Amino acid sequence: MTTYILSCVVHALAKMKFLDLLELSIGSLLDRKVLTTLTIIGVLIGSAMILTLEATSAGTATGVAAEVEKVGANTLIVRAGGAMFLSGSQSSYQLTSQDVTSLNHLSYVTDVIPYYSRQVDITVGGQTVQGTMIGIDPQKLTKIYKGLALSEGSFPSSYDATGAAVGYGVAYPDSSGDQLVELNQAVSMKISSMGSKSSTTLSFLVKGILTEYGSALFNDIDNDVFVTFNAAQLLLGTPYYSAIYVIVDNVNDVTTVQTAIESLYPSNEINVISAGSIASSLSSVSSQLTTTFGDIGSVSLIVAAVIVACTMYMTIEKRTREIGVLKALGFQRLQILMMFLTECAVIGIAGGVMGTLVGIVASDSIGGLFSFGGPGPGGPGGSSATRSTVTTSAPVFTTQLFIISLLLPVIVSIGAGFYPAWRGARMKPVDALKYE
Repeated sequence: MTTYILSCVVHALAKMKFLDLLELSIGSLLDRKVLTTLTIIGVLIGSAMILTLEATSAGTATGVAAEVEKVGANTLIVRAGGAMFLSGSQSSYQLTSQDVTSLNHLSYVTDVIPYYSRQVDITVGGQTVQGTMIGIDPQKLTKIYKGLALSEGSFPSSYDATGAAVGYGVAYPDSSGDQLVELNQAVSMKISSMGSKSSTTLSFLVKGILTEYGSALFNDIDNDVFVTFNAAQLLLGTPYYSAIYVIVDNVNDVTTVQTAIESLYPSNEINVISAGSIASSLSSVSSQLTTTFGDIGSVSLIVAAVIVACTMYMTIEKRTREIGVLKALGFQRLQILMMFLTECAVIGIAGGVMGTLVGIVASDSIGGLFSFGGPGPGGPGGSSATRSTVTTSAPVFTTQLFIISLLLPVIVSIGAGFYPAWRGARMKPVDALKYE
């Protein structure tokens, strides 16, 4: 079928100038503005849906995968299976220093890093912003988060009880770029006690300000304040850790270590999160999403093809006498066929271009609808309760995707209109002229 259409195009162009053919087609489309507009809208929707769904799903998958990779495929996160709050409800197990000792004795483990996590209100110069306090050995942060760096100052020493390093979003909370927190400035962190109205406020001295980093394994580094592990333990007053990072010497040994950790505990007492397995799962989910969204976009284009076919049938039915006149004037079948196919192509081009533009705008607007939520670094009281975070990312546009969104509507439109056009071109001049 495709070969036949191309041969028709070649023969028609040989006997008739392309610009004349295009002028006739556009003039015919403008004569029926409403029908043409509705048909173009049908094609537009199909093109826009393909671009929007594919770009959004690819962007979300890319963004989440990038966050996971920041932690490194050789990193495991051990969290208690339930949650504990200071109000009294508790899970069956909580992580303590004994767990750190047990994990350190496992083969292939190079480091075990426990940490506390708690949402806090950070006050500087009368202005308050929300963030997360992370109590951890600051000297080991770059071992956990790949590419993490300081824009100013240095990380507090492991035994510094009053020093802190703040994330970029804490130092620059406004989109204007004005700096709220400066180096060697005191910041106050207010931590509310669970189950009561009381709260604890403690001041820290900013020793370092991090560069903009984004999220890493669903932990928003830019809105974190990092204090030493001992300082957080004294401030929170609990021996239970939010979670424990386990650094494995080699990516190939991660599965072995994960199995060994899980064998140390009864079922459901702990959760072991592997950055590498999450990345693999996300890749699989991304592939499925891309296929599903592609199918949805294809269905919309099929609907558009039906609309184009119906439009061409109606058009040719109304222009039967015109076809007869053209044949009486010497027009050949291929020329008439080409005239109608050019109309289909113009509809496809208009729908594809406008659909691509609409798809770009729509992708930027609804990107957050395809966000991915995941467990945060920990919860209240330094326990293993989860703090949900949501990951969003910009849509990913590729040259291939633009080509598809621009050319596929043209191909579909020409294909849908070919049979009606071929049928009209084969009309006998006498029968066409007699048509009322």
